[in-house]
Amino acid sequence: TQPTAPATPAVPAAPRHAPFDGYDELAAAQIVQLLARLPHAELHLIRDYESAGRGRRTILHRIDQLLAG
Repeated sequence: TQPTAPATPAVPAAPRHAPFDGYDELAAAQIVQLLARLPHAELHLIRDYESAGRGRRTILHRIDQLLAG
């Protein structure tokens, strides 16, 4: 028998499009100001997009706070 290659863990696909128009042009501080007004479903989308892209901790931390609270 031939040796098998180790299994590669499945990685979720990164969201391809910004969560909303103009998102990529906004500074982290501007995005953080908007987050409290968004529904949880959108917060999850933004978190996925930010995690897969720039990974700005300010935004990710605020989303975590809002989702926990």
